[in-house]
Amino acid sequence: MANTVPDERPGNETGIRRPRVESILEEALQKPLAVLQGGAGFGKTRAAADYLARSEYRTVWYNFTALDNNPSRFWESVSAAFALHHPALAEKMKLLGFPDSPQAFSVFLTDLTENLYTDRQAVVFVFDDLFLVDDIQVRTFLSNLIAARLENSCLLLLARSWPVAGIEAAVPMQLVGADDLCFTDEEAQALFVSSNMQVSLEEATAVNRYVSGWPIALSLLKMVMRREGTQAAMDALSVSKPRLFAMFEREIFFQYTPREQTLLILLSGLESFPRGLVQAVSGEKGRDLDQLMGVNLFIRYNVSARRFYFHPLYLEFLREKRHTLDEEYVIITYRRAAEWCRENGHYYDAINYYRRIGSYQEVWDILLLFEASRHTQTEAEFLIEQIKWLPDHFRNKTPMTRILLAVMLTNNLRFEESAAVLDVVQAELEKTQPGSAMLGECYAARGLIMLGREENNFDVWFQKADDLLPNGSSRWNNKLRLVDLGPGLNLQSARAGELKKSLACFTAGVPPMTRVLHGAGYGLDHLCECEFEFLTGNVRKAIEPAYQALYTAQSKSQYDIAGNALFMLLRIYTVLGEYQNIQDTLKHVHEYQKMDAAAGFGIWDITFGWFYSELGETNRVAGWVRNAVQYGHAPVGIERALLVRLRCLIADGHYHEALALLNQFEAVAKSKSAVITQIYVQLSRAVTYHYLRQHTSADTALKAAYKLAGGNGIVMPFIEYGNRTRSLLQRARETGIPGIPSGWLEEVHARASTFAKRHAFLTGRYHQQQNLRQDFGLSKREIHLLENLSQGLTREEISASMEISLNTVKSMTKQVFAKLGAINSADAVRIAMANQII
Repeated sequence: MANTVPDERPGNETGIRRPRVESILEEALQKPLAVLQGGAGFGKTRAAADYLARSEYRTVWYNFTALDNNPSRFWESVSAAFALHHPALAEKMKLLGFPDSPQAFSVFLTDLTENLYTDRQAVVFVFDDLFLVDDIQVRTFLSNLIAARLENSCLLLLARSWPVAGIEAAVPMQLVGADDLCFTDEEAQALFVSSNMQVSLEEATAVNRYVSGWPIALSLLKMVMRREGTQAAMDALSVSKPRLFAMFEREIFFQYTPREQTLLILLSGLESFPRGLVQAVSGEKGRDLDQLMGVNLFIRYNVSARRFYFHPLYLEFLREKRHTLDEEYVIITYRRAAEWCRENGHYYDAINYYRRIGSYQEVWDILLLFEASRHTQTEAEFLIEQIKWLPDHFRNKTPMTRILLAVMLTNNLRFEESAAVLDVVQAELEKTQPGSAMLGECYAARGLIMLGREENNFDVWFQKADDLLPNGSSRWNNKLRLVDLGPGLNLQSARAGELKKSLACFTAGVPPMTRVLHGAGYGLDHLCECEFEFLTGNVRKAIEPAYQALYTAQSKSQYDIAGNALFMLLRIYTVLGEYQNIQDTLKHVHEYQKMDAAAGFGIWDITFGWFYSELGETNRVAGWVRNAVQYGHAPVGIERALLVRLRCLIADGHYHEALALLNQFEAVAKSKSAVITQIYVQLSRAVTYHYLRQHTSADTALKAAYKLAGGNGIVMPFIEYGNRTRSLLQRARETGIPGIPSGWLEEVHARASTFAKRHAFLTGRYHQQQNLRQDFGLSKREIHLLENLSQGLTREEISASMEISLNTVKSMTKQVFAKLGAINSADAVRIAMANQII
């Protein structure tokens, strides 16, 4: 990272060094968070910039503008700032999009730290003009960045007030306030003397106290005093804003020609502006531009962002003059600005400027430039807002506006609105444009929406779209991620035969879908076949379609499907107890995870998370997967992350938190009629209640899970919970549950017990191979008990040897089995020996 501070011009507003302020900043930047607090004109930016320019810190500086209240636009600008330091990191940030979910923020932190720690030089991340941003998601991003406590770095926030709503600061911090930034009497004298002004300390004190040490006022007074003397300056200025603006007018603005004054007023409507944008609007080039902008004390150039910024007070001063301009000049300026932003890829800014002059067609043209991928919720909300801003007559004559609107509404779980929009436009097109490509686009959107809602019969719509779009869709392409966080196979009803019907839908629908979507979803039919066989207990039959899905998807860069295929292979080999195949599968996952083209996919973390949750090493599961608060995801199936998250909570004994999470996701699953998700919800609820010894509730949940699964022969969810469901099913066998056949309980219990034994073997082998001793939390007496068991002693012999009652031996033995995840005494001894406990 370059040691970049905002202003490339020599000198500063005050013209002197201030060792007192530098010392305060030096101390503040030793903390993970530092805040410079003070109103407009207190010199926060200048104090920070002057200090950092002379320091050994590497600096990343970002200036907020009002446009950053759009999270996606903020992310685009932040990425551009990072591009000056690490272009590769900036590209990853652009691919990721604004991190509005724990998963995405975790990926961003990983990418950031990989680039940040190339050496040990400390880094300061500066966020300036914080007062301009009140968007809660942008503020949440700052909170998350603060909470991350990045090694060897400090976050420096420049704010008018502190604390700021929506930003948490749960780390050691230091606040540098307005009193620290104000000039002392001695500093004021040094300021005047630096300009070759003969001012005594007494005179400087009088001036300084007149303006209460306000840096901006002192800078203006210095200009007047040098020309007219001290008393004249004090007569001209008080701390009131009208007097300050009057001095702006007389001392600065008056120096420009009328044409230059007009340009400055016009530029004030652009928030901030790259050099190229100023040239496009003004026609000024090179040296003329530097002269125009550089002579003004209250215009600074941020090298990091490569943009000019007005001082907030000077910006307010200029905007009060907007009424003096002819509206035609304003429209021309915004159009030129919009055109330049569009040509240079600043789409959010271009839309903002086109909207200000009501250019509907241009806004729509730019919306079509947004990549047709699965969007974050913030980006989708932005697109929804823009489409709804378009007037009715425009949307009516441009059907694709409403088709895209329907898809974005589905993206953000607004299903009823989406259906209402698409039903209308489809009916219109079928009546007025039958057989048209636009109707084909509508059918493709219908198929995508049904797929996103996990509805069957989507195949019909893709077949119709395929007939009308021989060259594929003009909008949707292979950048779509169809199943990153969830399974492929859907089940809308628990009626018998529905699972086969769903598989038939994918078998028929995927080929035309991939043609329409230019390869998106390639291999999804094989993945669904694998899931079908696995869910119904035909585990070995699931292996071949899993590999078919893996290599088919890989050929079209469909990494979400390839990742899910690897996830299924991990589960298959775990159930079969094939340790080496598990290791080979994880190596494949690691290789994919390192590929730039696969960056940002959640399935890699989910797969590793599954593996570590199986081992009980929940601390090694990615933070966004462990986090029980889920937000920001697009409405794809979330079963994968949900399943791992629940396993972590249950493994860690957080049963009540698990129940709360189950309630949250059951509502989502029911809204989409996602039966497979509901099976996992009910089964996880049954296991959790069983651990809490609330057996009536556990039986009710187990019965609900069976009713959802039994008609379609779905058994694997009950089996692969292993030792957890084994004890639950054992109790159900003993007591009986009306509505669950005893034969089904016997079969599933037997298979769950087999898996539990294999699982214990795999866990022991893993820890043995890693040369790690797993901490099972055994007491010394429990270890002594295991030593006696390993020697073949009976319960009675152990009782006599340890001088405890027989009932205590039995109770302690059960506790040891539970801690080890053992099936019997022999299994407990094997696990203990594998982990070097005895």
